[in-house]
Amino acid sequence: MFIPASCAQVNLIFGGNGAPKGAQMTFGVGATEVDDPVEIAEHVRDALEASNFLANSTSELYIQTILVKRGPNETGPSAELGVQIFGETSGNAVPPQVSVLVRKSTVQGGRKGQGRYFMPGIPESAVSAAGILSQQYVSDIQVTQDAFKQELADSLMPMLLLHSVEGSSDLPLAITKLTVQSKVATQRRRLR
Repeated sequence: MFIPASCAQVNLIFGGNGAPKGAQMTFGVGATEVDDPVEIAEHVRDALEASNFLANSTSELYIQTILVKRGPNETGPSAELGVQIFGETSGNAVPPQVSVLVRKSTVQGGRKGQGRYFMPGIPESAVSAAGILSQQYVSDIQVTQDAFKQELADSLMPMLLLHSVEGSSDLPLAITKLTVQSKVATQRRRLR
């Protein structure tokens, strides 16, 4: 991932029975107002808690570490913050490779203007045998995603879409919208 000096990459690292081999979610943030990686991690933790980010995830899942890497890639500082933010929904989790797919959109069209991340810890009760999430579950997750994005913006760390290669046309773009998909996904391939 290409991380310019004014940005940071954030990895949410999950553990628990809902992710027995671990899982990660990755996104970028603007890091001009808050530039210390420890402070960035603390703001992310506060945004996760304020938005009830894992309110709809099973209690078998928790965020155990927030890893922040400032740009530039070669020389930017990094920090890890140990946390324990647990899912709040009772019941068993679906198999760990099955996740909620959240699309990241920007003002730019095409593939370079979009991204995604995968949110583990879906309770079995929220998904049908065909891999479709209940409307209520999608709606509830959407509320927490919108709140999380807003909490980051309120901390002067807007969520950004980082690109995989360095280049003048690949500067990070502000994420304008997070959209929860109704069909579950795996990191390798969305179910068809």
